[in-house]
Formats: sequence, structure tokens, C-alpha cells
Amino acid sequence: MKKRPPILNGVEPNKEYDLDNELDLRTLGLNTRISTKIADKYVHYKNCKHAVIEFKSSTLRKAVDQIQATVEQLVALGKNVDFPIIVAKRLSRWEKRIFKRGKDHILYNPETNKPYIIRTGSKSMPVLLFYSSEIDKMYYSLDRYFGGEN
Repeated sequence: MKKRPPILNGVEPNKEYDLDNELDLRTLGLNTRISTKIADKYVHYKNCKHAVIEFKSSTLRKAVDQIQATVEQLVALGKNVDFPIIVAKRLSRWEKRIFKRGKDHILYNPETNKPYIIRTGSKSMPVLLFYSSEIDKMYYSLDRYFGGEN
């Protein structure tokens, strides 16, 4: 799976920070010796929106926790975060009982039918879930439209 951020409302990202890269962590002001796991990317979109992205590798629950921890750290440093996003190849049968994706890619708890929310200060953001195949289609459409590779 290519680790590309989703295109949100037709807007492409124009700056990506790899949070596994020590130089990018320093650029953002994050502690490079953090003991807690953090998300994979911090992305700036052309419409001045920012996203924290976790590419799910193990469980969706861990991905939500990583995004929560990363958003808290970035907001404490005065960085903007508008979208917490998880990108997954697929959900396991077990995860489908605990999580469901609703309209507009929002991640829900199927028992309570409430979205998973990241809260920081006075701001509340629902966690979004994209499948890697959907993101590939987004970029494929751009490539076909512009006649080149992105």
C-alpha cells in the first residue's frame, strides 16, 4: 500500500510531514524521544486544512489511540488539526463488530451509533476512515485528468 493521504473535497495535499522521520519531528517541534506511539503523517492541504493520518497496520483501536495522542501533542504546540484520518487496507470481521464507517467516511461505534470523536480543548473532530483502494482511485482519477503521474 502506498502511503498517500486522501484527497479531501477535491483538494490535494501540498505539504506532508513523515512523523517517523526525526527531521520532520524536529521541524514540527515534536519530541524525538517520545515514548508514546504517534501517527504516521501530518499533512497540509491547499485550502489551509491540516490532517493527522495513521496508516493502520495492526488494529483500528491502536490507530485511534495513536491519532488521539498525536493530535494532543500537535495542538499543545499550537499546530492546527482539522481532520484525524485512518487509512486501512480493510477491516477484520472482529473490527466490523466494534467499528462501522458511516456517511462521509466518519467512524462510528455501531452499538451506540455515535462517532468516534477526538477532543482537544474546545474543538471536537470525528475520526475519518478511508480505505487504501479508495485513495488509489482518487489519485488515479487525477492522473487520468491531468495526463501525468502524481
